Amino acid sequence: MEKCGEGYHWGLLSKYRTKLMGIAIIWIVLYHGNEIGMILPKPLEIINFVLEKGRGGVEIFLFLSGLGLYYSYNKNPDMKRFYKRRMVRVIFPYLLISLPFWIGQDLFIHRNFSAFLKNITLISFWTEGYTRLWYFGLLIPLYLIFPFLYKCIFDGSGQGKSEVTRVWIMIGLVIIFNISIKLIFPDYYSKVEIALTRIPIFIIGVLCGYFAKANKRVTYGEITALFIGYSYRMFTYEYHIGGMTVRYWYCTLTLVICLICIFCFEYFEKNHKRHGSRDFNILQIAGKYSLELYIVHIWIRTFFRKYNFDYNLNGIQLNRYGLLNYCLIIIISCIVTFIFVQIQSIIKRRSVK
Repeated sequence: MEKCGEGYHWGLLSKYRTKLMGIAIIWIVLYHGNEIGMILPKPLEIINFVLEKGRGGVEIFLFLSGLGLYYSYNKNPDMKRFYKRRMVRVIFPYLLISLPFWIGQDLFIHRNFSAFLKNITLISFWTEGYTRLWYFGLLIPLYLIFPFLYKCIFDGSGQGKSEVTRVWIMIGLVIIFNISIKLIFPDYYSKVEIALTRIPIFIIGVLCGYFAKANKRVTYGEITALFIGYSYRMFTYEYHIGGMTVRYWYCTLTLVICLICIFCFEYFEKNHKRHGSRDFNILQIAGKYSLELYIVHIWIRTFFRKYNFDYNLNGIQLNRYGLLNYCLIIIISCIVTFIFVQIQSIIKRRSVK
């Protein structure tokens, strides 16, 4: 959505993609505080309201992943190169960080080699609904089928005239597939819906990648449609409609949040240039290492949830409201991520030599 003449253009999604990833990972990390028993006092309940929507950070991840893949494949539609780059960016950090944890959990603690193989390959999510790292159980298959998805939407050229229609048809088929699985295999669906219902936002990301590359102007009609889609959540609250519809509501929430953030980024960037203020690029750093931080954070949070630490010191409860655990998980996750990023950099440098 780069500003060009009048209005904003979708190209700004690419310009601020890393910072948006930073917002997504920070939101997810903060959201997970609710899952470890953090209960804020009443004066701070508004914070809980924002944090509990943090699962939408996953939608932002998938949306921006689809957008980024469009750029990458459109620039060089060489499947061998495409898969090699995905191996380096996704599978390598996943294995580097998760392998020690899976070994410790499955081989040393549970002594179950079969479980280790299922977990390290992420098959356990699709067969048993083991959701520890379900995001990668979805992301890796999406990356594998992306070149074929690209050809279905753009006829292999990335310039298809009916790309929007094809995307809507594809999303419709995915929703029908979800409904069918839910009706025919309800027990299985309940285990994997966390992934299946998020496929549409990835497809939308691919389409927005096309809009961004073409620097398509954002129309008032598109903005209105997004806010109408966002406001339908009020209807689901009124009539207690949940489940699948809530997941799809996060699709519009993702786009609304990205639009708002981009407008803010543009404003602050202009203000930054005008006043010569410093930009600490916290979002840029968080976005650059968002994948690594996500994996590490999941494992650190798992550790804290498994071992319920007592922080009672001379009758004083240090972990009141769960805040100490919350802060420790975030701090330790950042430190461990930094260590793994350094190890990753060393390995990559040596492999180049």
